[in-house]
Amino acid sequence: MNRFTITFLLGINILFSQTDCDFKYQNKKGGSYLFSIYYEPDMKTPLNGTCERKYNDNKIFEKRTFQDGKLVEEILNYESGSSKLKLNPTWNTRDSVIATMEQFWPNGNRKQTNIYYWDKNKRRCEKYIDYHLNGKVRFVNFNAFARQSEINEYQIKDYPPHTIDYDGYTTLRVPFGLALEYDDAGVLKSKTTHKMILNGGHEHSSRDGLYEHYHHNGKLKTKGYYKDGDPDGNWVVYNFLGQKIEEQFYQRNMKVGTWKGWHDNGKPRFEYVYDTLSNYIFHSNKKEWNEAGLLVFERFIDRKGMGFEKKWADNGTLIQHLELVYNSKEQGSEKNWYPNGQLKSFLNNYRNSDTTYVSYFQNGKMEEIHLKSKIEMDEVISNKKWNDKGILISEVNKKSRPENEFIELYEYWPTGKMKAHIYQLNETRLEEKYFQNGSLKSGVRFLNAKLDGKTQHFDSLGTLLLEYNYTDNLRNGWCKRFDKTGKLIFAQFYENGCPKKMLNELPAKKRNLEELSKDERDYFISFIYNNLSQYVSPTDTQLYHTKKQIDSIATYYMYLFDTWSKYTPFPSSRHQITSQVISFRLPSVYLTGLAKGDTTDKYVKEVVTVFEKNGWKTSNLKCESGYCNWDLKVEGFYTQKFIQKHFPLLQSFIYILPQSKNAEPLETYSKVHRSRLITISPYSKCVAIASSSSYEKTFQFLIYSDGEVDLMNGRSWDEINEINDFSRELPYD
Repeated sequence: MNRFTITFLLGINILFSQTDCDFKYQNKKGGSYLFSIYYEPDMKTPLNGTCERKYNDNKIFEKRTFQDGKLVEEILNYESGSSKLKLNPTWNTRDSVIATMEQFWPNGNRKQTNIYYWDKNKRRCEKYIDYHLNGKVRFVNFNAFARQSEINEYQIKDYPPHTIDYDGYTTLRVPFGLALEYDDAGVLKSKTTHKMILNGGHEHSSRDGLYEHYHHNGKLKTKGYYKDGDPDGNWVVYNFLGQKIEEQFYQRNMKVGTWKGWHDNGKPRFEYVYDTLSNYIFHSNKKEWNEAGLLVFERFIDRKGMGFEKKWADNGTLIQHLELVYNSKEQGSEKNWYPNGQLKSFLNNYRNSDTTYVSYFQNGKMEEIHLKSKIEMDEVISNKKWNDKGILISEVNKKSRPENEFIELYEYWPTGKMKAHIYQLNETRLEEKYFQNGSLKSGVRFLNAKLDGKTQHFDSLGTLLLEYNYTDNLRNGWCKRFDKTGKLIFAQFYENGCPKKMLNELPAKKRNLEELSKDERDYFISFIYNNLSQYVSPTDTQLYHTKKQIDSIATYYMYLFDTWSKYTPFPSSRHQITSQVISFRLPSVYLTGLAKGDTTDKYVKEVVTVFEKNGWKTSNLKCESGYCNWDLKVEGFYTQKFIQKHFPLLQSFIYILPQSKNAEPLETYSKVHRSRLITISPYSKCVAIASSSSYEKTFQFLIYSDGEVDLMNGRSWDEINEINDFSRELPYD
């Protein structure tokens, strides 16, 4: 760390003796501020004399004195007149002290003291003392300067020849000796012993020898030893009262031997045994006790990794036992008990077991069971769950063989009646859901996780409400809706998502964008501007969206809004961005030939060409105060890529600014708001796809050209409430 860079101002005009001088910190040879030779601007003549800068009351603000380029004195003061820094080099090679530097807080207390000296081997060293604001010592460290020849080849690039000072030292200072740290009350916090490593790789290896850490009351908290930067040997931890509570052993940073811990009442807390001959040397055998002296945890593995783990409640009752197979919990068995000793669960991971898991409620009734068997080529899995009253609530049966996989799932209401039935054979999946009275609620067919075939919905009385046909997630065939009396209210034939004119059709009435008021149209158009302003795909090559394209996308937003808002509030943006301004701020110096139409100049040619192509008049550019300005309100939506392509030379002076209808200033537009981004893009010939995300799910909607909207993959509209749920995310500022 360079302690000096904060002690002076660069490039200030000061008096050098009786002549004007401009002290340049960079006009020197050497990397260290104190031990460099400073020169006149010619970098040949060493500085001599005194540079001073004073306040209006003629008090010294800064003072530096140089002799043959060496800084022999430096004084810095605060505006109050109190001392900020005093630097007093002695430059006496016969004295062990080379220089002292003292810094002060504005309240007059010491802030930092640096004492530079020659050690007994004639190496330049530093004693660094740092102080708290109250004047009490904070750190005491010793550092040694390293020569370029002592730095290893990996770090030498950071210390080029021009940074070597006149004593032959680089700016690298490495710790050695005893480092002390104190709290603001003056109580010793820690002692760390460093050995001198001069090659530049000292950061993680200089700690070597005694280390001590203390509590706030001054009593020893931790005592240990380092070797080459790693914990080594015996380490001891004490509590606030000075009692030993832990004993640890290291061998070059590796935990070895028996580690012990004690509660404050003196009873054993833990015992960990690390075996260096084991195949799992980083995993110890463990025993842990509570304050009453009862064993609450035990872990044992032999050198091959075979063993067990046990847990006890504080009353001494065994509550868990699991087997370790090659130090893994995933190949053996596990048993859990309630605190009263009753069996809670049994997990069996053995390969040939037929019952892999069973669990019980505290009342003794079975909660869950997993069965597994193999009959010839078939592997069969059956899982069942009950409630605490003994009523079956779910059942899953899975049969697998090399050529196919069959899964059947049943869910039941608490009354025992069917709630859902799912049947899946390879990629084909049928889902049925039921009301609590047992009536069928819906039936849906999937192929490769996409809607395929017939989808039906009923009311609780069994009346058909909806019947759609799908292929590959798109409506394909007749799609019909009925009211609760069974009356047909919608009938439309689709061909791969495209509505087809047919006899007996009964289309749903949808709004047209042209029918809306200007404010209503602007509301839907604003979604497009908001989304395009916030996010443009790197792969999107479109430079400009026409007004017709914007209106077309806005129609899809309107269709989505009309359907979505029937179920839950639509996530609207707080800003209504409905237009753009292209703001030209072109430096006049680039366009001196514009008035004459001189297109031989590349800048003028760029402006004239693009303006003519887009029907813009260059006369709209008003040149004053060194700039040619014009705020052009445009229709459609322009992207930054448009500016980059058409104005490659002047793009840095052209800005696209969104225009808001809201009273809120535009400069706050970039701030995150509580609304989800909804993007709409083409999906097929007659269908658009809209996407929005909740905390952990992505919802997609298919919007048909006739205004119909489907949630992708048969999701329920009730689920989209999650889109406006921010409860699991970071607080909004």
